[in-house]
Amino acid sequence: MSEGGTTQEKIYYQGYEMIGTIRIPKTNLECPILEEVTKGSIEVAVAKLYPPGVQLNQVGNIVISGHNYRNGTFFSNNKQLEIGDVIYITDITGTQVAYTIYNIYETNSEDTEYITRDTNGAREISLTTCTDESDNQRLIIWARES
Repeated sequence: MSEGGTTQEKIYYQGYEMIGTIRIPKTNLECPILEEVTKGSIEVAVAKLYPPGVQLNQVGNIVISGHNYRNGTFFSNNKQLEIGDVIYITDITGTQVAYTIYNIYETNSEDTEYITRDTNGAREISLTTCTDESDNQRLIIWARES
């Protein structure tokens, strides 16, 4: 139950629970964010990797994972993003938060430190996808509430 005694009805996208949307104007991306990363869920949209049980736009680091299919879908064009670009996350209640990119780097698939990083009480997101060069390399983008 949420405040006021009403429950938030779940919304589904292609059979997976949808928790919001992501919009990245620079790459013309707008797509659903699904509740959890599974083999099937990230074939139809992007999905929240971490933390479990936490809704979008909360304090802390929300990690969103998406495929780099190299065809313009999902996170295929994240390599075009630069520090200062804006990402909009709208949660299931309709609240939209703008996040400004402040860090972009590549790492290997074994490096997971970005997932549980401390945001010092700020609302932040981390986007993760494979690089064009290798499925074992990751392009990581950090953004904080604008």
